[in-house]
Amino acid sequence: MKLYYKLSAALLVIAATASLALSFFFIKFQERELVRTHKERAALLISGTRDILSEAELAADPLMVVDYLSDLLSSRPELAGAELDLGRGFRPIKPRRTPARLRRAPPPAPLFWGRGKLPSEKDKIINRTSPAKRAGPAKNPVEEIHSLKYAARLEFDAAYLESEVRARLTAVYRDLSIAFLCSLFVSAGAGFALSYHLTRRLKRLSAAASAVGEGRFGAEIEARGSDEIAELARTFNAMSARLLELEAMKKNFISSITHELRSPLGAIESYVELLLRDGRAWTRRELSDLARIKTNASRLSNFVTVMLDLAKIERGKMELRLSNYEPGALIEDLAAFFGSEAAKKGVKLTVDISGCRGPMLLDRELTTHALTNLVSNALKFTPAGKEVGISAFMDGEKLRVEVRDEGPGIEPEEIKGLFSVFGQTARGAQKKGTGLGLALSKAIVELHKGRIGAGAAPEGGALFWFEVPRNINP
Repeated sequence: MKLYYKLSAALLVIAATASLALSFFFIKFQERELVRTHKERAALLISGTRDILSEAELAADPLMVVDYLSDLLSSRPELAGAELDLGRGFRPIKPRRTPARLRRAPPPAPLFWGRGKLPSEKDKIINRTSPAKRAGPAKNPVEEIHSLKYAARLEFDAAYLESEVRARLTAVYRDLSIAFLCSLFVSAGAGFALSYHLTRRLKRLSAAASAVGEGRFGAEIEARGSDEIAELARTFNAMSARLLELEAMKKNFISSITHELRSPLGAIESYVELLLRDGRAWTRRELSDLARIKTNASRLSNFVTVMLDLAKIERGKMELRLSNYEPGALIEDLAAFFGSEAAKKGVKLTVDISGCRGPMLLDRELTTHALTNLVSNALKFTPAGKEVGISAFMDGEKLRVEVRDEGPGIEPEEIKGLFSVFGQTARGAQKKGTGLGLALSKAIVELHKGRIGAGAAPEGGALFWFEVPRNINP
C-alpha cells in the first residue's frame, strides 16, 4: 500500500478514535448531570414538603399539607405517590386530577449500552395504584419527612426517571451520531489533503533521487519550510550539487587523460608502421611482436577516441553536421564493409531496406559510427552458420533501424545497463569488449533527438534498434 493511503487511513483512524473517546466521555458526563439534576429536583421537593409540614403544624391546618401533596402528585411526573401521617398512621394522598406522570410520561427509549429493561404494562398498572398496594421486584425510592407532629412520605417513580434519562440520552446519542459522521467526513477530507501535501513533496524527492541515480547530477527540488522533509530536501540538494562537481571533475580528468594519450599512441603506431616497412630482415618472432604492438596500440587509440567523443557529447561540445542523405545507401555501404568479416566468420549478413526510401537529415559520420557498433556487436556474438540481419523502414515520421542476431541473446535484467558507460553483459565481458560502443551509440542517437533500445529477437538472439525523427530541427 502506498504511503498516501497509509497516512490517510492512519489520520482517519486517529480522528475516529478521538471522536469516539470524546463522545464516550461526553455521554458519561451527560448521564451524571441528569442524575444530579434529578437529585436536585428531589431535594427541592423534600425541602418544600418539610417546610409545608412545619407551616401546617404552626397553623394547625393539616389540610394545607393535603392540598400541597395533592398538587404535587398532579403536577410533578417524577412522583409516583404520597402518604401523610397526621398522628393516626400513614394514609395515601389522592391527586386532584390525573397525575402528571400519566399525562406527560416521556416515550420509553432503550439505551445503547443497556441500562435495564423498560417497565412492562403490568408495572405501569401497579405504579398507578397507591404505594400500599404496590408489589413486585421493582421498588421506587421513598423519602420520609418528619416535623414535630406530622410526617409525610414521597415515593419517586423510578421507571419514569429511568425513561426520562433514556429519552434525553437517546437525543444526545442522535446528535452525537450526526456530529460523529460529520467529523469523519471533515477528518477524511483534511487527512487526504494533508497526506497529499506530504506525499507530493516525497514524490518530488523520489523523482529527483531517481534522476541522480540515472546520472543526471545537479537535480534539485524545492526546499521550503522548516520541517524534516524540507531539511531532507536541502541535504539532498547539497548532495546533488556535490555529485555534479565530482562528475565535472571526472569528465575533465578523463578528457585530459585521453587527450594526452592520443599523441604517444599515434607515435607508437607510426613508428611500428615504419619498422614494418623497413627493408630489414625481421625474424618471424619479431614480426609477430611488432604486429601485436600495432594491434594493441590501435585498439587503445580507438578506445581513447571513443572516450573523447563521449566526453564531447556529455559536455555539449559535439555538434551535428546534418545533411540530406539516403539512409538506405548508408546501410548498404556498411553491409559491404562488414561483408568480408561476416564471410570470414561464416555468418550470413542480410539487409532489408525496402521500407526506407528517400533522403533525410542526419549526420552521416556519427550515424555510421552508431550503426557500426551495433553491427560489430552482432557479428561478435553470432556463431558460424547463423545470420545477422539489418533492416530499416519508416515508421510514421521516424526512421527505425534494427540489427538482429542469432547469438545467445540478452537477459531482461541486463538490458537497462547495456547503454551506460562500461556497461556489458556477462557474455560481453568474456569477449573482452570496452563497454563503450553502445554508450556512444546511445549518445549519438540522442543527439539526433531519437531513442535506442534492445530486447530479445523473435527467432532467438538479440535485437538492437534505434529511432530518429525524419525531420530534425538543427
